[in-house]
Amino acid sequence: TLNGKYIFDIDLFEFVKKEVIFYYQWIIVNDFLSRLIDNDILNSICKYSTKYYSISKFNGAIPAEFAIACFRYGHFTLNNYYNIAYNLNLSQDDLHQFTKGNLPEYIIDWNKFFNVSDNIEPQYSNKINCDIARDLHNLQGPPNGCYNKPENIDYEFNSLFYRNLLRAQQFNLPSGQNIALCMGMHSIPNDTMKQFDTNGALQRNNMIDNTPLIIYMLKEAEIFKNGEMLTGCGGIIVAEVLMSILIEDPYSYFNAKWTPSLPSKELGDFTMGDLISFVYQ
Repeated sequence: TLNGKYIFDIDLFEFVKKEVIFYYQWIIVNDFLSRLIDNDILNSICKYSTKYYSISKFNGAIPAEFAIACFRYGHFTLNNYYNIAYNLNLSQDDLHQFTKGNLPEYIIDWNKFFNVSDNIEPQYSNKINCDIARDLHNLQGPPNGCYNKPENIDYEFNSLFYRNLLRAQQFNLPSGQNIALCMGMHSIPNDTMKQFDTNGALQRNNMIDNTPLIIYMLKEAEIFKNGEMLTGCGGIIVAEVLMSILIEDPYSYFNAKWTPSLPSKELGDFTMGDLISFVYQ
């Protein structure tokens, strides 16, 4: 038996494997994306499917607009320091030392990162905007650091933000305004963009009405959602790419009409915090 139910004519390993995959997929949609994406966008996709992106029509390829711009929003939400366990605080430079099997010798307290216990508040990410953690704004390459640096970039320009912009330029990504036009949306008004132009950087670089997509989607979140979640072009691109994978997979939890059965804080819901709580028990 499993959870009080009898299982006949089924390989137990395959059953458990499927359950683990379904829980992971459920958490991605209902815990991660529901917090990250404008819920109007997400609800529309769940009801009507995707409009602009189809993983099957693109032969399984992920669009450059997603990989090189919009899904890199996470670079701008990271804190410069994280409390890992007890009173142990690590900077971004410290964290990036743990590569190639060089792992810490302590156990990470996941209460610090997810809402597991009502008595412990996790560390929240920064709001979505064009600010970036200090260590990521000044990447230190070898021998003093662990970040690889392109040979044609001087150390004073070795910023993750700058490198993201160069990468997007290499792929000739369209501006955020052009993406909005292709989606039939109104782009951010120039006056509004100027109002949220930190230190006048966009105006100095002629980017007010021709804004790189990675900056444009950050500004969408900052202007229209107070930096709390992705919306507009950025929200649509991130949501459609990830949801398309599930919608077009006949074996996904989404098409199996599957729901979690493990205990959770809220009836009918299941979060990463619930999963960690279950594992801890």
